[in-house]
Amino acid sequence: MRRRSTSGGGSRGRRARRATGRHKRKQQEPVYEEGMDMAEALNLFHQEQVQGLAELGFKVASSLPTCHERQMRPAIEIVGRLMAIKCLMGWVCIPKEMASNQQIQECISKNKLAKYLGDEEKEIFKLKRSQAREEHVDNIGWKFENAWPLAWILGYDEIPDFYGNRLDGDHIKALLIDYAPGMGADLTQWVSSQEIKPEFEVTLLEHTFYCVHNAVRSAQLGRDTVPEGFHPVIHGGVIHERRHALTWALSPGVKWDDTDLST
Repeated sequence: MRRRSTSGGGSRGRRARRATGRHKRKQQEPVYEEGMDMAEALNLFHQEQVQGLAELGFKVASSLPTCHERQMRPAIEIVGRLMAIKCLMGWVCIPKEMASNQQIQECISKNKLAKYLGDEEKEIFKLKRSQAREEHVDNIGWKFENAWPLAWILGYDEIPDFYGNRLDGDHIKALLIDYAPGMGADLTQWVSSQEIKPEFEVTLLEHTFYCVHNAVRSAQLGRDTVPEGFHPVIHGGVIHERRHALTWALSPGVKWDDTDLST
């Protein structure tokens, strides 16, 4: 059983922690004992995580199910969703001089990315780019929050955090321009060059976001279950989107729009 930290890392993660100020404690890492099986380790992780989150101000329901083993979908599908987001960004935000209609449409067609898009996302590509920008540029940023967990699973070093801050322009560029494959890349070849995160490690992070999402949902109903200064809708929306990506990655065969995000 591989032991690895699930705490936020990298310089940008440190900046996020400094920016929020109140979230100082690292996410829990499971403690393994001699002879402990996977189910025991995951149950212990859940108990420690709930306690650790409570210390940060995230009050998780005591009835929330414990962590359990999950199966991760193939990495080629995860990069497919990442590239679908990149194409959305191109269609809505990027000038044609930097990414032409043909480049974006060929990327979608060649890699069969339509199956990784939600129904509303598919409708965006039916619009002229000027109209798509006018109608969607203010809200497309929520889609970029999906990109961080997907990129992390595929090998991006910096782990997604649950502090609720939306990605800034530099971070979006790092994820979707600098890290993600180019429009004309061979995705199978690209995936083969990445260090994919272990299924167990992804399971731990997904469960962390599941727990935080539970606290967020309760706060949206008016309960005192999130830290002071944590906005249930704005910061909570970030949690929702990042959790969506992690849960989808651990839901093989499930379409993006059909991902179970219950808490």
